[in-house]
Amino acid sequence: MNKQQLFYIEPFMRGNQHAPFNAAMLQVFQAIYPMATIRLWCSSDHLLALKEQGQMSRRIIHQPLRVPRLRNADKLRWVYKHLAECWALTKLLIRARRHQVSLVYFAFLSPPAQWLLSCYRVFFFKKLNILVQLHGLELLKVSRQGKFVDRVYASLLRSAFRRKRSRLYYITMEKGAQRYLQDHDLIPSSHLLCIPHPYLFKKRDMKQVQHHIPIFVHLGVARLSKGSHHFFKLAEKFKEEVVQGKAIFQVVGQVLPEMDNYLNPYVVYAGRGDMLPTADYLAALHDADYALFCYASDSYELTSSGAVMDAIAAHKPILALRNTSFSELFSLVERAPGQLFDSLEEMEQTVRSIIYQQKHFHENGAAAFVALQAHFSVDNVARELGKQLKGISC
Repeated sequence: MNKQQLFYIEPFMRGNQHAPFNAAMLQVFQAIYPMATIRLWCSSDHLLALKEQGQMSRRIIHQPLRVPRLRNADKLRWVYKHLAECWALTKLLIRARRHQVSLVYFAFLSPPAQWLLSCYRVFFFKKLNILVQLHGLELLKVSRQGKFVDRVYASLLRSAFRRKRSRLYYITMEKGAQRYLQDHDLIPSSHLLCIPHPYLFKKRDMKQVQHHIPIFVHLGVARLSKGSHHFFKLAEKFKEEVVQGKAIFQVVGQVLPEMDNYLNPYVVYAGRGDMLPTADYLAALHDADYALFCYASDSYELTSSGAVMDAIAAHKPILALRNTSFSELFSLVERAPGQLFDSLEEMEQTVRSIIYQQKHFHENGAAAFVALQAHFSVDNVARELGKQLKGISC
């Protein structure tokens, strides 16, 4: 065990994309394998973002990895990025086999890379223990009317999951995703692990509610698949209150170009398409009073939301449309960390009561956030994952 070596590979994300998750997951592996050397393969700017999340152990050795940037609406750039990812996957698997690495963990793989990895497992790298973190599984639900590229991605994922495997395991962070993959015979239970979403919770000064001007925020990337257009429509219904300074609606994150038809002057947001620097994101999160989530009934049922974790970390009451993911989250604690709604109209009524009747959730929700932070803490996730890894000899 003293000479154990792990590969932690992030071949797709750059900068602060998935940085909170990767920073926490690195500590999870350190807790499970305290004497192991972890070679972190990622871009240099992603490394800087990880360091912003907290100090990194000396046992984590950074290995620079070329990860191309993306440009909006640049299809050739997307192809190039996928090719670079597949080349990195191939190169690092060869290196891992040569150095007899104990465990190879992929923090993210796109559908083409997932498919390529499944092909490799049929003929090569059979002795390597490989873990793949699953993200974006909503693609599996794409209908025939969905975008062509999404349908191709979904087909690649199904093909990858159903292919014969040896020592290849997958990790989900949602019970709903685990059930879906098993019920649809995509991944057998013996090759599917499930853990809470790990998060590095830091002690921060929690803002007291501002009774006169409540700030409602949309956390993370604003996009149609997250129902972000409903947030803009909700703000427009309170345009008089916004103009009169009685309420503030703000997107704390990036607004994608696909939101152009829904933008209005009643929502505060950074420049269209611009990523929000980590410091600005945290500052805006600190100033917020309520985190609103307009995800559809089946949205994020198969993918854990990092924005929800940010709300939990900052003790921000969650106002969300009811779906499987949020229902399971609220069931983890005795006291609700906010309120769930069966319709946008119900959410609008509660927002109105907050503005005019000073109805607040802060005092009653403190215990809920403490309990949720314990559930998603590095220590608890390490215990959960450690027990499951023992059963597969990793």
